[in-house]
Amino acid sequence: MRRTKSDSLQTRADLIVAALDLFDEQGVSKTTLAQVAAKAGVTRGAVYWHFKNKEDLFDAMCESVLSDFEQSMGNRMHTHNWDCFLDNILFSLNIVNENKQLQKFLRIISRKWESTPDNAGIYKIWEKHATLGEERLTCVLKNAQQNGKLVEHISVSEALHTIRAVHWCLIVSWITQQDFDLIKVSKIAFSGCLNVLSKAQ
Repeated sequence: MRRTKSDSLQTRADLIVAALDLFDEQGVSKTTLAQVAAKAGVTRGAVYWHFKNKEDLFDAMCESVLSDFEQSMGNRMHTHNWDCFLDNILFSLNIVNENKQLQKFLRIISRKWESTPDNAGIYKIWEKHATLGEERLTCVLKNAQQNGKLVEHISVSEALHTIRAVHWCLIVSWITQQDFDLIKVSKIAFSGCLNVLSKAQ
């Protein structure tokens, strides 16, 4: 029976979901493409029809999850207005709080891969996607600096690393235990962080 383009796209989507589940359950290194195929209910050949290797599948998984996240963020994703930053970061964390697939993804990139030569390609792929987020945040901070919103003694680079550290610490802590209110604690943490970075108006 001839498969349609729609069938092919559905198979690709099913493989990405299967990979997300398996990477979350057992880690990246221990997951094989054969296991992904079995979980998706397709042949191993179908995996290679869509993806060259595990790195290619991991890249597609990142693009899929992050694309869905960007759609949920809407226009907030592209605003450079520093005054909206706290609202936007809390809005993004609320998406994390409610989206189980995104939670799986965050567990994978924070806890579910080992630092091995076999995973070097995986790490480079994630680094590529993470860099895009840092570039967006850098634009927000540069705009804030140009408009006199940041204190003079803190550089854009220092502000970037401060925000990234607070954000990542919150995400990893919550993803690991989920024993606190992510939104409430994030509001406290980021309000304090932004008070340090922001010039009094």
